Amino acid sequence: KGKNTRRGDFAKALKICLDESFGPHWHVLVGEKLGFACKKRNQTMAVFKLEESMVVIWQSPGIEELEPAAAVAEVAAAAAAAAAAAEGKGEEERKEEEEASPEK
Repeated sequence: KGKNTRRGDFAKALKICLDESFGPHWHVLVGEKLGFACKKRNQTMAVFKLEESMVVIWQSPGIEELEPAAAVAEVAAAAAAAAAAAEGKGEEERKEEEEASPEK
């Protein structure tokens, strides 16, 4: 196997071990000349040299889950009610106005 293949195999194996031992979202870079930038978070990154290779590992915070559509609809309804209350009109007053107004 060539150098790059061995490095790739090492990176994959290290990522699997990190994910299993410390939770998901670990990333591994292995190479001779690397450039990287990341925000330092305690106990979530390391940089070290292994023979002629540089190894960079870090854990990202992960991906936020999207809220279900029902939860989004609830938030929208609450926001509409808050806006109406801010205008000084309650739900009952608004319904009365809608019923009293002639249809277009």
